[in-house]
Amino acid sequence: GVEGADEAVVPAELINALTRQRVLHAKPPPPSPLQAGDSVLAVLAEDGDWHEAYVEEAYPDRPLVLVRFMEWPKVQSAARSEVISLSEVLDDGEWEDAAGACELCERNRQLTFHHLVPKETHHRYVGKALPAGLAGAPTRQFLNAHGAMLCRPCHSQVHRMAPNLVLAKQFNTVGKLREAPYIERWVQYASVRTR
Repeated sequence: GVEGADEAVVPAELINALTRQRVLHAKPPPPSPLQAGDSVLAVLAEDGDWHEAYVEEAYPDRPLVLVRFMEWPKVQSAARSEVISLSEVLDDGEWEDAAGACELCERNRQLTFHHLVPKETHHRYVGKALPAGLAGAPTRQFLNAHGAMLCRPCHSQVHRMAPNLVLAKQFNTVGKLREAPYIERWVQYASVRTR
């Protein structure tokens, strides 16, 4: 760290430097384009919750997507902000079959395991040093177990917020995730949705 520096100034300076270097962005990156047939999560108008669906039609010139829900024979036009590609949600291709309270939004949902140090970055830490401020052994076992149980929408928002390397270095605990302004706003929004 910087000697004698105020603790609040150092993170602010680091965030500003990472923003200037285009590692962090003031806004999350735009979602990747969707195509007909893509598997997605979409907000169902009737309950305001996320459900599995697939893209019937994507409109490149409009912020709308026509989706068909898997659980019901319903086709719905949804805002692009309420449709998330399943490939963006999956951390490592594994879905956890667990239900309970999400560690970010605290809603009771089906949960997925989020590696707080994403798996694609493990090679940087195994047998070396863990990211600054993270206590534990730099082993594959520790990194594979160091995670949080998140609902799919929160999990997706975490991965939309920053690239995996930034998540590993800066947002490697639930507390650090909760303090991120983007996640704070998301959790406030999610908390008013159905519990």
